[in-house]
Amino acid sequence: MVYAREVQDRTLTFAVSGLVWQMNLVMVDQETDSLWSQLLGEAMRGPLVGATLKTIPSTMTDWGTWKQRYPETTVVVMSRTDISYTRDFQAAADNLLIGLAEGDQARAWPAWELRKQPLANDEFAGRSVVVVYDSASGTAILHGRSVDDRLLTFDLQGEQLVDRETGTTWDLLSGVALTPPLQGKQLPRERGIVSNYHAWLTFRPRSTYWVAKENETSDVLKDKRADQHPMP
Repeated sequence: MVYAREVQDRTLTFAVSGLVWQMNLVMVDQETDSLWSQLLGEAMRGPLVGATLKTIPSTMTDWGTWKQRYPETTVVVMSRTDISYTRDFQAAADNLLIGLAEGDQARAWPAWELRKQPLANDEFAGRSVVVVYDSASGTAILHGRSVDDRLLTFDLQGEQLVDRETGTTWDLLSGVALTPPLQGKQLPRERGIVSNYHAWLTFRPRSTYWVAKENETSDVLKDKRADQHPMP
């Protein structure tokens, strides 16, 4: 996930606190020493307790896919990046999901379901969304489906989206219309969060999830999970 660093008219600088809360990383800001939940983007302890970070739409994909779409991109070099961690993370891709949360509501689109059916036209909290997944690169994209007050329904054709209502072709990553009649229009980007399945369960225990083909809603993501403990 990606967050904006501006909180209450100040820009914060974040670091890893060395703590883990409910199986998830805890961040600390250097300005106030407040402790923040990585998955919630919320200050859990310190002077800024209760403050939240604004989620910025982001894409998790492999380098080849990103470089092909954005050849002039720049890269943040992190000297402490662990190659073995990266390999383990990629190997566990089926344990990931992309989720949305709105207040006490949450919905998830698991990778293991999207592998069966890599496109989902869905609804959540009064919003119409489309989720697209590419298993080869591990790319999951979540866009809104309304453009100029028109609700669109999408099909996947190769590496592009085509809406049924107008026949317009859309770029999968950017959500930009490539052909008439809607050429140049932009699908609204939803602030989806890519998360480990177990972490999502812990923080969003009543989350519903999308199921391939049947497109049904389960009451909860059912799985055993660790007991919840207060932050240390």
